[in-house]
Amino acid sequence: MRKNNYLIVGGNSFIGINLALGLLKQGQNVKVFSRHINNFPQNIISEVEFIKGDLENVEDIYKALVNIDIIIYLAATSNVATSIEDVFGDINSSLFFLNFMESVKDFRIKKIILASSGGTVYGEPEYLPIDEKHPLRPLSPYGITKVSLENYLYFYKRKYGIDYVVCRYSNPYGKYQNPLKKVGAINCFLYQHLSNERIHIYGNPEEIIRDYIYIDDLVEITIQLAQLNQLKSCVYNIGSGKGLSLKRIIVELEKITERKVDFICYKQKQENVQKIIVTTQLLQIKKQAKYMFPIRKHEKKILQSEKESMPNREILL
Repeated sequence: MRKNNYLIVGGNSFIGINLALGLLKQGQNVKVFSRHINNFPQNIISEVEFIKGDLENVEDIYKALVNIDIIIYLAATSNVATSIEDVFGDINSSLFFLNFMESVKDFRIKKIILASSGGTVYGEPEYLPIDEKHPLRPLSPYGITKVSLENYLYFYKRKYGIDYVVCRYSNPYGKYQNPLKKVGAINCFLYQHLSNERIHIYGNPEEIIRDYIYIDDLVEITIQLAQLNQLKSCVYNIGSGKGLSLKRIIVELEKITERKVDFICYKQKQENVQKIIVTTQLLQIKKQAKYMFPIRKHEKKILQSEKESMPNREILL
């Protein structure tokens, strides 16, 4: 396997940390560009080159891009909920990305991987499971911004020849996901349950269905998409291809912890769709797909592992 120099933008994050770990296991060189590095495990900090900087600062960006082959862009200034609260603030994500890409065009980059959102860019599904050709009608500023970034990437490909892969992730869960950010039902529900907190659900838990992907699977797929030269300027759904209801998550929590989950239901929020499942068929039909993307079942894995860690209560997954 050829060794490359990777830059993870917004790497001080749930997905960023796990991607860094996955790349290091392969012997790749990893550089992380972020405002902070406080979330990184202490045992790997010495193996990663950190560039503390801001996407508003061109000098910081240039410093980060030196000797880089492949970029994985994870930076975001909001999530669905916060983008609703501050519509104008979410515009910064687009401005930061444009500032970054204006610098990227001055370097010889092999490929950029963009983290998009399979859960928000499509809006209300016209059919299930959703494929990459489904109309894009996002219901939140967060989803609108993700679509915007995808379109900007296409522009930079056409104008400057910058190859890219867009990864429309479903709902990742697993180690190093911070439940206090209240993003990701599996990790959040687990943390709240172990902390004896009431879980707040907006909608009917039996009818709210999402596609969840275990973080190890997401990392493996993303790295392979980055490394396969024949996959350029493509958009892929990255998920399990299966739906899991909030009720099912609650039932599994009760089985593993052997106690009832305390939850309360409210009216569903307008910006949230009731059911969304993505198909990963496009991944499977590509060359080498027969061994590229081993999607595994992990619905219970993270729950069981956290039951074992309950005594120390270090639940920053």
